[in-house]
Amino acid sequence: MQVMGGDVGSFSEEMDRRIGEVFAAHPELDDHRGEFPWLTGWLGDPSAAVWLVAENPSATQVSRIHDGEATVEYQWAASRGDRLLRETLVDLGLKDGDPFSPGGWRCYLTDVMKSKVFVRDWNGAKSAEQLLVAEAWAPVLSYELEVGDPAVLVTLGGNADKAVRHLRRRRLIPGNPPTVRVAHYSYVMMRPQGQRPPGDLGRQREWKQSLRDAIGRHVGERAG
Repeated sequence: MQVMGGDVGSFSEEMDRRIGEVFAAHPELDDHRGEFPWLTGWLGDPSAAVWLVAENPSATQVSRIHDGEATVEYQWAASRGDRLLRETLVDLGLKDGDPFSPGGWRCYLTDVMKSKVFVRDWNGAKSAEQLLVAEAWAPVLSYELEVGDPAVLVTLGGNADKAVRHLRRRRLIPGNPPTVRVAHYSYVMMRPQGQRPPGDLGRQREWKQSLRDAIGRHVGERAG
């Protein structure tokens, strides 16, 4: 992983510090660090041109993949949807090696909110309550954007997109770079679409193409 100036350790340490400040200031959040120290809510190369922004970690998926040897590379590596995501990153040249091999990141994955939630409970919360949690985490995302150098933010699903746009309207995070929304990969693998079942191969191909289209123009502009 590369960061501005190549100092990976300093970036990670500063992220840990800022995440700790949010948990200290908001004891109502589920502080998972003691039980799941590998769950940072970010993974990859923050100096990369392409950033993918999800909403928050799923507590169910976190519990599924946790073991005593878990590392940060276990993130985004639990579900059928995660498999689609990682395979697509390799196909698009955004990750080297195998989809689930460690390292080789040519993109950056992050969550707007670094605290894990049970999706059913979270989806039952009012939108205003969800956005307040996003605001609590805004200092961390703001730091990421200030230190990193993305050409495009790809928001994964409507909730992540809404949170990012809300924080920008409130001027809690930088207004750049451009943001492009794609459907959340878990919907493709876990929910039907009309007559097409979850995991339909055509839907998978369409999702991969949607991500390719989302990043193509913006990354091309930077290269030009």
